[in-house]
Amino acid sequence: MSPDLPSLTFMQGTGNRFALVDEAAMAGRCSTEVVQALAAGDPSRQVDGLLILGWDDPGVDVTMTIVNADGSVAGMCGNGLRCVAFEAHRRGRGHGRTLHVRVGDHRLATRVLSVHGEDATVCARLPAAQVEPGCDRALIRVHVGNRHGIVLCSSLPTEAEWSTHVGRLQDVGLGGYNLHAVCIMDRSTISMRSWERGVGPTAACASGATATVAALASRGLVEPVVDVQQVGGVLRVRWRGPQQELMTMGGVGVVCSTSPAGTLLEVM
Repeated sequence: MSPDLPSLTFMQGTGNRFALVDEAAMAGRCSTEVVQALAAGDPSRQVDGLLILGWDDPGVDVTMTIVNADGSVAGMCGNGLRCVAFEAHRRGRGHGRTLHVRVGDHRLATRVLSVHGEDATVCARLPAAQVEPGCDRALIRVHVGNRHGIVLCSSLPTEAEWSTHVGRLQDVGLGGYNLHAVCIMDRSTISMRSWERGVGPTAACASGATATVAALASRGLVEPVVDVQQVGGVLRVRWRGPQQELMTMGGVGVVCSTSPAGTLLEVM
Protein backbone atom coordinates (compact mmCIF):
# COMPACT_ATOMS: atom_id res chain seq x y z
CA MET A 1 0.00 0.00 0.00
CA SER A 2 1.04 3.59 -0.50
CA PRO A 3 3.17 5.08 2.32
CA ASP A 4 0.88 8.12 2.20
CA LEU A 5 -2.03 6.19 3.64
CA PRO A 6 -3.00 6.69 7.30
CA SER A 7 -3.38 3.89 9.84
CA LEU A 8 -6.38 1.80 8.85
CA THR A 9 -8.47 -0.94 10.41
CA PHE A 10 -10.09 -3.30 7.91
CA MET A 11 -13.41 -4.81 8.95
CA GLN A 12 -16.25 -6.72 7.36
CA GLY A 13 -19.97 -6.66 8.05
CA THR A 14 -22.01 -9.47 6.46
CA GLY A 15 -19.28 -9.69 3.81
CA ASN A 16 -19.05 -5.96 3.09
CA ARG A 17 -15.42 -4.82 3.51
CA PHE A 18 -14.51 -1.42 4.93
CA ALA A 19 -11.41 0.52 5.89
CA LEU A 20 -11.92 2.49 9.12
CA VAL A 21 -9.84 5.57 9.84
CA ASP A 22 -9.93 8.27 12.50
CA GLU A 23 -10.76 11.74 11.23
CA ALA A 24 -7.64 13.07 12.98
CA ALA A 25 -5.45 10.48 11.21
CA MET A 26 -6.57 11.74 7.81
CA ALA A 27 -4.47 14.87 8.53
CA GLY A 28 -5.72 16.75 5.49
CA ARG A 29 -5.63 13.77 3.16
CA CYS A 30 -8.29 13.65 0.45
CA SER A 31 -10.73 10.81 1.15
CA THR A 32 -11.15 10.17 -2.59
CA GLU A 33 -7.40 9.73 -2.99
CA VAL A 34 -7.32 7.30 -0.05
CA VAL A 35 -10.01 5.01 -1.50
CA GLN A 36 -8.41 5.24 -4.93
CA ALA A 37 -5.07 4.20 -3.44
CA LEU A 38 -6.76 1.23 -1.77
CA ALA A 39 -8.44 0.23 -5.04
CA ALA A 40 -5.12 0.35 -6.88
CA GLY A 41 -3.18 -1.56 -4.23
CA ASP A 42 -3.17 -5.07 -2.81
CA PRO A 43 -6.44 -6.79 -3.86
CA SER A 44 -6.86 -8.11 -0.31
CA ARG A 45 -7.09 -4.50 0.90
CA GLN A 46 -9.70 -3.35 -1.60
CA VAL A 47 -12.91 -2.26 0.11
CA ASP A 48 -16.51 -1.29 -0.53
CA GLY A 49 -16.00 1.94 1.36
CA LEU A 50 -13.92 4.12 3.66
CA LEU A 51 -15.48 4.94 7.05
CA ILE A 52 -14.12 8.09 8.67
CA LEU A 53 -14.63 8.17 12.45
CA GLY A 54 -14.95 11.27 14.61
CA TRP A 55 -14.78 11.16 18.40
CA ASP A 56 -15.43 14.78 19.41
CA ASP A 57 -19.22 15.11 19.01
CA PRO A 58 -20.58 15.42 22.59
CA GLY A 59 -24.00 14.13 21.53
CA VAL A 60 -22.84 10.68 20.40
CA ASP A 61 -20.12 8.12 21.01
CA VAL A 62 -18.76 8.36 17.47
CA THR A 63 -19.59 9.94 14.11
CA MET A 64 -19.32 8.12 10.80
CA THR A 65 -18.72 9.57 7.33
CA ILE A 66 -19.11 7.08 4.47
CA VAL A 67 -16.99 7.34 1.33
CA ASN A 68 -17.85 4.89 -1.45
CA ALA A 69 -15.24 3.01 -3.45
CA ASP A 70 -15.55 5.58 -6.26
CA GLY A 71 -14.94 8.50 -3.86
CA SER A 72 -18.56 9.65 -3.63
CA VAL A 73 -20.15 10.19 -0.21
CA ALA A 74 -23.02 7.93 0.89
CA GLY A 75 -25.88 8.93 3.17
CA MET A 76 -26.17 5.62 5.01
CA CYS A 77 -24.42 2.26 5.40
CA GLY A 78 -25.97 -0.33 7.69
CA ASN A 79 -23.13 -2.84 7.61
CA GLY A 80 -20.62 -0.04 8.14
CA LEU A 81 -22.69 1.24 11.06
CA ARG A 82 -22.35 -2.08 12.86
CA CYS A 83 -18.59 -2.17 12.15
CA VAL A 84 -18.17 1.30 13.62
CA ALA A 85 -20.16 0.32 16.71
CA PHE A 86 -17.86 -2.66 17.23
CA GLU A 87 -14.78 -0.46 16.77
CA ALA A 88 -16.11 1.94 19.43
CA HIS A 89 -16.69 -1.05 21.70
CA ARG A 90 -13.12 -2.30 21.06
CA ARG A 91 -11.85 1.09 22.20
CA GLY A 92 -13.67 0.78 25.51
CA ARG A 93 -16.64 3.00 24.75
CA GLY A 94 -20.11 1.95 25.77
CA HIS A 95 -19.35 -1.46 27.23
CA GLY A 96 -22.66 -2.99 28.33
CA ARG A 97 -24.74 -0.07 27.07
CA THR A 98 -26.19 1.41 23.93
CA LEU A 99 -23.71 3.24 21.67
CA HIS A 100 -24.94 6.15 19.58
CA VAL A 101 -23.48 6.83 16.14
CA ARG A 102 -24.13 9.98 14.14
CA VAL A 103 -24.47 9.50 10.38
CA GLY A 104 -25.31 12.82 8.73
CA ASP A 105 -28.47 14.09 10.43
CA HIS A 106 -29.25 10.71 11.99
CA ARG A 107 -28.39 9.72 15.57
CA LEU A 108 -28.63 5.93 15.57
CA ALA A 109 -28.55 3.50 18.49
CA THR A 110 -26.38 0.38 18.34
CA ARG A 111 -25.44 -2.37 20.76
CA VAL A 112 -22.75 -5.05 20.69
CA LEU A 113 -24.62 -8.20 21.70
CA SER A 114 -21.74 -10.69 21.85
CA VAL A 115 -18.02 -10.81 21.14
CA HIS A 116 -15.95 -13.80 20.07
CA GLY A 117 -12.34 -12.71 19.71
CA GLU A 118 -12.25 -10.23 16.83
CA ASP A 119 -15.79 -11.05 15.70
CA ALA A 120 -19.06 -9.78 17.12
CA THR A 121 -22.81 -9.78 16.68
CA VAL A 122 -24.13 -6.22 16.62
CA CYS A 123 -27.64 -4.80 16.63
CA ALA A 124 -28.33 -1.38 15.11
CA ARG A 125 -31.26 0.89 14.33
CA LEU A 126 -31.65 2.43 10.90
CA PRO A 127 -33.86 5.38 9.93
CA ALA A 128 -37.57 4.88 9.30
CA ALA A 129 -38.25 3.85 5.72
CA GLN A 130 -40.01 6.22 3.34
CA VAL A 131 -41.60 4.40 0.38
CA GLU A 132 -41.87 6.68 -2.62
CA PRO A 133 -45.46 7.16 -3.85
CA GLY A 134 -46.65 5.47 -7.01
CA CYS A 135 -44.50 2.35 -6.55
CA ASP A 136 -45.81 -0.99 -7.75
CA ARG A 137 -44.50 -4.54 -7.37
CA ALA A 138 -42.27 -4.18 -10.43
CA LEU A 139 -40.07 -1.51 -8.84
CA ILE A 140 -40.39 -0.24 -5.27
CA ARG A 141 -38.37 2.86 -4.36
CA VAL A 142 -37.50 3.40 -0.70
CA HIS A 143 -35.47 5.97 1.25
CA VAL A 144 -33.71 5.04 4.53
CA GLY A 145 -31.07 7.76 4.60
CA ASN A 146 -30.08 6.67 1.09
CA ARG A 147 -32.17 5.58 -1.89
CA HIS A 148 -33.02 2.02 -2.90
CA GLY A 149 -34.77 0.47 -5.86
CA ILE A 150 -36.25 -2.98 -5.19
CA VAL A 151 -37.16 -5.40 -7.98
CA LEU A 152 -39.22 -8.43 -6.93
CA CYS A 153 -38.25 -11.63 -8.74
CA SER A 154 -39.58 -15.19 -8.76
CA SER A 155 -35.94 -16.35 -8.49
CA LEU A 156 -32.69 -14.43 -8.09
CA PRO A 157 -30.86 -13.56 -11.31
CA THR A 158 -27.21 -14.45 -11.76
CA GLU A 159 -24.70 -11.68 -11.15
CA ALA A 160 -24.31 -11.22 -14.92
CA GLU A 161 -28.08 -11.07 -15.47
CA TRP A 162 -28.51 -8.59 -12.64
CA SER A 163 -25.67 -6.43 -13.94
CA THR A 164 -27.43 -6.18 -17.30
CA HIS A 165 -30.74 -5.28 -15.65
CA VAL A 166 -29.04 -2.70 -13.44
CA GLY A 167 -27.72 -1.01 -16.57
CA ARG A 168 -31.26 -0.74 -17.91
CA LEU A 169 -32.53 0.73 -14.63
CA GLN A 170 -29.73 3.27 -14.57
CA ASP A 171 -30.58 4.28 -18.13
CA VAL A 172 -34.14 5.17 -17.05
CA GLY A 173 -33.08 7.45 -14.20
CA LEU A 174 -32.09 5.21 -11.28
CA GLY A 175 -28.36 5.90 -11.42
CA GLY A 176 -28.46 7.44 -7.95
CA TYR A 177 -30.12 4.40 -6.37
CA ASN A 178 -28.81 1.26 -4.71
CA LEU A 179 -30.53 -1.53 -6.63
CA HIS A 180 -31.67 -4.92 -5.34
CA ALA A 181 -33.14 -8.05 -6.90
CA VAL A 182 -35.32 -9.66 -4.22
CA CYS A 183 -36.97 -13.08 -3.99
CA ILE A 184 -39.49 -13.88 -1.22
CA MET A 185 -38.63 -17.40 -0.01
CA ASP A 186 -41.35 -17.51 2.64
CA ARG A 187 -42.97 -14.99 4.98
CA SER A 188 -39.89 -14.92 7.24
CA THR A 189 -37.11 -15.25 4.68
CA ILE A 190 -36.05 -13.34 1.58
CA SER A 191 -32.96 -13.53 -0.60
CA MET A 192 -31.43 -10.61 -2.44
CA ARG A 193 -28.63 -9.55 -4.77
CA SER A 194 -27.38 -5.96 -4.53
CA TRP A 195 -25.70 -3.33 -6.66
CA GLU A 196 -24.61 -0.31 -4.62
CA ARG A 197 -24.23 3.18 -6.00
CA GLY A 198 -20.57 4.13 -6.14
CA VAL A 199 -19.46 0.56 -5.50
CA GLY A 200 -21.07 -1.93 -7.90
CA PRO A 201 -22.01 -5.52 -7.01
CA THR A 202 -21.60 -6.16 -3.29
CA ALA A 203 -21.75 -9.15 -0.97
CA ALA A 204 -24.44 -7.46 1.13
CA CYS A 205 -26.31 -4.22 1.71
CA ALA A 206 -27.84 -3.73 5.16
CA SER A 207 -29.61 -0.46 4.37
CA GLY A 208 -31.05 -2.19 1.29
CA ALA A 209 -32.16 -5.15 3.39
CA THR A 210 -33.98 -2.85 5.82
CA ALA A 211 -35.56 -0.86 2.99
CA THR A 212 -36.76 -4.10 1.40
CA VAL A 213 -38.21 -5.56 4.58
CA ALA A 214 -39.99 -2.29 5.37
CA ALA A 215 -41.50 -2.15 1.89
CA LEU A 216 -42.64 -5.78 1.94
CA ALA A 217 -43.84 -5.86 5.57
CA SER A 218 -45.85 -2.65 5.14
CA ARG A 219 -47.68 -4.38 2.28
CA GLY A 220 -48.31 -7.55 4.28
CA LEU A 221 -46.06 -9.68 2.07
CA VAL A 222 -43.73 -10.78 4.89
CA GLU A 223 -43.69 -10.92 8.68
CA PRO A 224 -42.25 -8.01 10.70
CA VAL A 225 -39.08 -10.03 11.43
CA VAL A 226 -37.27 -11.36 8.37
CA ASP A 227 -33.97 -13.13 7.70
CA VAL A 228 -32.37 -11.57 4.63
CA GLN A 229 -30.06 -13.98 2.79
CA GLN A 230 -27.27 -12.28 0.84
CA VAL A 231 -24.05 -13.40 -0.78
CA GLY A 232 -22.07 -12.35 2.30
CA GLY A 233 -24.37 -13.91 4.89
CA VAL A 234 -27.66 -13.46 6.70
CA LEU A 235 -28.94 -10.26 8.26
CA ARG A 236 -32.02 -10.21 10.52
CA VAL A 237 -34.30 -7.19 10.11
CA ARG A 238 -37.24 -6.14 12.23
CA TRP A 239 -39.87 -3.74 10.89
CA ARG A 240 -41.45 -1.91 13.83
CA GLY A 241 -44.26 -0.19 11.95
CA PRO A 242 -44.71 2.93 9.79
CA GLN A 243 -42.46 5.88 10.65
CA GLN A 244 -40.48 3.74 13.11
CA GLU A 245 -36.76 3.04 13.00
CA LEU A 246 -35.87 -0.45 11.81
CA MET A 247 -33.77 -2.92 13.76
CA THR A 248 -30.96 -4.92 12.16
CA MET A 249 -28.75 -7.65 13.60
CA GLY A 250 -25.74 -9.31 12.02
CA GLY A 251 -22.10 -10.24 12.28
CA VAL A 252 -19.01 -8.06 11.96
CA GLY A 253 -15.32 -8.80 12.29
CA VAL A 254 -11.82 -7.36 12.17
CA VAL A 255 -9.88 -8.46 9.09
CA CYS A 256 -6.54 -6.71 9.74
CA SER A 257 -4.96 -3.36 10.58
CA THR A 258 -2.06 -1.40 9.13
CA SER A 259 0.51 1.11 10.30
CA PRO A 260 0.78 4.58 8.69
CA ALA A 261 3.40 3.13 6.31
CA GLY A 262 0.95 0.49 5.17
CA THR A 263 2.64 -2.41 6.99
CA LEU A 264 0.29 -5.22 7.93
CA LEU A 265 0.08 -5.41 11.72
CA GLU A 266 -2.34 -8.24 12.32
CA VAL A 267 -4.58 -10.57 10.39
CA MET A 268 -7.52 -12.28 11.98
